[in-house]
Amino acid sequence: LKYICFVHVMKQYAPLLRENAVPAGHLSVAGGAAALFVSMVGTGVVAFPYAISLAGLGVGLVTFLLVAIMTHASFMALFNATKVTNCSSYDELISVLPQSWSKLSTLALAALLILATTAYVIIAADTMSSVAQVSGLLTRRLTEVEHAVLLTSIAAAVFPLCTARSLSGLSSLTAFCNVALFVIAGIVSVRCAAIVQSCPPAQPAVHATNPVSTVMCVPILGTALFGHMNAPRIYSELTPVARKYAQVVSGVACLLAFLVYGGLGVVGYMAFGGLTSPDIVAQVAEFDGEGYSIALAQALLAAFVLLKTPFLAHPLRSLLTPLVSPGDKIDTAPPAVNLAVAAGSLLLVLICALVLPNLDEVLEILGAVCCAPLAYIIPARVAWACGMPRCQCFVMGLAGVLVCSLSLTAVVGSWTGLLVK
Repeated sequence: LKYICFVHVMKQYAPLLRENAVPAGHLSVAGGAAALFVSMVGTGVVAFPYAISLAGLGVGLVTFLLVAIMTHASFMALFNATKVTNCSSYDELISVLPQSWSKLSTLALAALLILATTAYVIIAADTMSSVAQVSGLLTRRLTEVEHAVLLTSIAAAVFPLCTARSLSGLSSLTAFCNVALFVIAGIVSVRCAAIVQSCPPAQPAVHATNPVSTVMCVPILGTALFGHMNAPRIYSELTPVARKYAQVVSGVACLLAFLVYGGLGVVGYMAFGGLTSPDIVAQVAEFDGEGYSIALAQALLAAFVLLKTPFLAHPLRSLLTPLVSPGDKIDTAPPAVNLAVAAGSLLLVLICALVLPNLDEVLEILGAVCCAPLAYIIPARVAWACGMPRCQCFVMGLAGVLVCSLSLTAVVGSWTGLLVK
């Protein structure tokens, strides 16, 4: 779990990525906030303007602020539980719960890894298709069959990388991935700001849309702030003095995420208004042409997907290997089992990509089915088990249940046409 969407670009935080690292208590308040903030950064950045467009400018930002407050509360629940139990990882915290809750956590985690990898594959396909169209190599949109072939080719291309038994020594690659995302966000923000000034959108931005769309934006907003799997590890790495200010660590990290994501979401939505697409990088490239800055952003995004996919496939294979070969782990399984599990994992990802070919659908399901339980419901149950105030635990758990149920209802209703998006 320690490899899920987590790295820090500074050398002093490298011990967080070591296998079986013993908490050293070396992180300051600033270092802990930076590490927690980086753990929340992911490919959700490309879909954030779309999430704001679902709710509208005013309602979207207010909703995002409420999600950020909920995220801060759940981080504090995990920090306090880590302090009480002396556990230094999310899976160790889950062990204090009844077995049924452990199974729920495992299922949610497996779904999270599958859908997150699916999002990566879809983003890679969108990027390649956008580059082909802008450069003139492709004069039309891909057919469903061609899109399926492209998704299959991407899955096959990353297969060799997803067979590695260990990810040790790759912290520099993950550092590059996170820096790349910040560069992408910066480039897109600048280009969107230029579009706002030069060409107002055909469907201008509004401050509110409708309740169904607003509910559907919540899981995407929650996914953007998801860094809970690393919260116990980060708290255990804080110095004794910094642990006294754990609330500041969480608050600053959530505030930074709110400002970075919120800024990109606002400028992206203002550039394209009601026509904002789930992949803002591809949309800017199609609108603005293949300039040097956009070409760099697309190249960095493609590199991010290629290099980051093994970091999601590895923990997924760790979950699946004991099911395929009982008694074996990912580092001890026979080569044939290792290859079979890697192929099976990517096959699951490919099936999801074919069934859910749109990035917004994947992120909506990812947030509702996976992030809501792992970020709010399970931390509330852990906090309850650790004797924390019952009222706070109940409110957090209820909020998670509402987010999960309402989001799923809105998503399914929108897909079936029963609810208007």
